[in-house]
Formats: sequence, C-alpha cells, structure tokens
Amino acid sequence: MTVRAFFILLTAGLVVGLAGCGDAASVPQGVASSPARTPSDKPSLTPSPSLSPTPSSSPTPPVPSGNVVDLSCQDQHGTNRDLRIYPGPKGPPDFSEAWALKLTSCNVVNNFYENKVKPLSPLENAVYKASEGDDDDISFQYEECASVDPDDEATEPGFSVSEEDIPQMTATLKLCSNHPQAAKWRGALKRGQRDVTLEREGRIFDDGTYRVGKDIKPGTYITRDVAGCYWERQNRNGGTIDNYFVNGAKRVQVTIRSSDYGFHTEGCGTWHPA
Repeated sequence: MTVRAFFILLTAGLVVGLAGCGDAASVPQGVASSPARTPSDKPSLTPSPSLSPTPSSSPTPPVPSGNVVDLSCQDQHGTNRDLRIYPGPKGPPDFSEAWALKLTSCNVVNNFYENKVKPLSPLENAVYKASEGDDDDISFQYEECASVDPDDEATEPGFSVSEEDIPQMTATLKLCSNHPQAAKWRGALKRGQRDVTLEREGRIFDDGTYRVGKDIKPGTYITRDVAGCYWERQNRNGGTIDNYFVNGAKRVQVTIRSSDYGFHTEGCGTWHPA
C-alpha cells in the first residue's frame, strides 16, 4: 500500500468515528426533548388568594314616621272642612293647616282601620301607651289635636282634669305638645293630678258621711256654686256639733276640727282645701 492510499483510509476512518459520536449524543428519533428549566420557571409555593364573597347585609327597614290621617271637621262658622294630616319632617304630625282653619271639632274618617288610627311610629306608640287604651287606637288624640275649640272646658280658668281623663289628656299633649291651647291644657292637667293626690290623702271629698282623721283630714274646706247644700259636724255619738244649710251660694266654707268624730255633707258638690 502506498503512503497516499493509507492516508486516505485514515482520514475516512476519522470522519466515520466523529459522525458516530455525534449520533450517540443525539436524542433518539420519536422521543420529545424537554426544554431546559430556568429558575424563573419553578412553580410558585405561594397560594393564590381565594375570592370569598362579601356577605350581603339586608337593608334596615325604615322606622315608620307615622300615619296619614284624614279628618272631617267643622270650623267656627259651621263650615265643613276635610283635610289630611301628614307626619312632620321630624316625626310629630303637622297640624299647622288645621290650626290655621280654627277647627272646633274633627272626626277621623280613615277607612283602612275602620275610622281608627293604629299607632305606627315610636311617637304614636308612646301616645297610645300614655292613653292607657286597650283598643290599639289613637284617633281621639288626632281629633283633639286638630281642633282649636274656644269653648273647650279644659281651657277655662281653674278647670281640673278628672282622674279618668288624665291619661287621655297626657297622651294628647304628647302628640301635639305645641298646640295653641297646650299651656291651658297643661294647667288643667296639673290641677287634676294635684286633686288626685289630695283625694287619696282625704283632703278632697264629695257627698257622704266621713270619719274625721280616717276618711278625711281635719282642716278648712270650701265648695263653690252650690244649691241646696247641707253640712254637719258630728260627735262620737252621731250628735250634731254644728251644721249649715244654704239654698244657693257662690262659695261655702267649713272648718272641720281634729276633735270632730264625723262629717256629713250633701248637695254641696266637691270640697277642696281652702
């Protein structure tokens, strides 16, 4: 073999060997290669925040501001007036239109509650509680508050609200504390409350026979505008210590002593402390 032929064979062998090395390092056919991962491709260990639904809060129902009340009224001239009373901007009903008309009497004509006014607002419930009623109705207070009657006896000087009417008057003043006659109503109410206290103490009394010191208190008493009035102070045996009879008088006075045993009165009306 010549030197030149040997060199050609050696070169061919080197080429074949290098090609075989390249095939060994290559990926076999049909096998997919996985891309190399970089540090940024690592899965995150921080959990993704979960979206929890915001709890839905149900709206607070509005507090009723009061009734809308229809009234049929008469003014001082006898003219019929129909009007509607609306709740005021701060809760109390607005009677200003009724007061401007100088209505002397009113009647509720609401048909929904059969001519009744059922308390709705906190104020109306307080009015109903003060009235001590038992029929869930405050129509009387609406009728009284809408009226401005110049002949209302509760506005007369010295008038006292009776014990049974004290709750109704108290409730009316709660509903319309700024009524044009409110000051006179409060005076009559205060006198009525005072009279209840005095009566329980035995210092206000009507016709009857009383034990002094037990049923009634000794003291000086007066009664007014009487007709056919008779009174009698008695001793322990029922005998008469002193007595008095008058057909009619504007004012009658008597002093009951602590030494008296009994006191009898008839036709004299109500006795009050002088």
